[in-house]
Amino acid sequence: MTTPRVLVVEDDDSVRLMLQEGLQRDGFEVVVASNVRDALRLIATEKFDALLSDLHMPLAGDGFTLVSAMRHTHPDALTVVLSGYPALDEAMSAILSQADEIFAKPIRIGALKELIRARLADPHSIKRTKPESVASILEREGETTIQNWLDIVDQDAELTCIPLSRLERTGHLPKLLLDLVVRLRLDPEWKPQFPRQLATMARCGSIRATLQPWW
Repeated sequence: MTTPRVLVVEDDDSVRLMLQEGLQRDGFEVVVASNVRDALRLIATEKFDALLSDLHMPLAGDGFTLVSAMRHTHPDALTVVLSGYPALDEAMSAILSQADEIFAKPIRIGALKELIRARLADPHSIKRTKPESVASILEREGETTIQNWLDIVDQDAELTCIPLSRLERTGHLPKLLLDLVVRLRLDPEWKPQFPRQLATMARCGSIRATLQPWW
């Protein structure tokens, strides 16, 4: 029987080491990464049966970026998100629309190992929801995405060297997002060449996981 190969992505050194040693003791082959960049490189170049990823590394939703990449590259792999999010019950449906499972921190390593073994032994037990279209996400999360982008811009001296009001800085963005929604609905296969500003928005907003393969 082939040894299950698991990618563990966690920016907390102690948690990452605990997961690595615990899974290795149970017979898993474990590869680790401490950030999104390294994890994406591993996903693109190596084969994995499962992904365990922290949800925040350090930005909210970083785990979704990796889940999206794993599903695109290794569609049969199990994806598990690890989260210390306090309002976990309220976020459960949104999180599970991306990942196969979610584990709340502190992690019970025994239960996690049982979950991975059970899901890999019976892949048909994983019931995945139909992915939401990029257009729908943009339409629903436009205001949140703009606000998240603006919060990051406000902390960047290079981007705030010229004083602008909120309207002056973001007034054109709703129309830009609406234009993207219209184009995507007319042609779902269309892939825009994002300007730097929108790429920054994608990195900090709710659409990040869906848009990641494009930029």
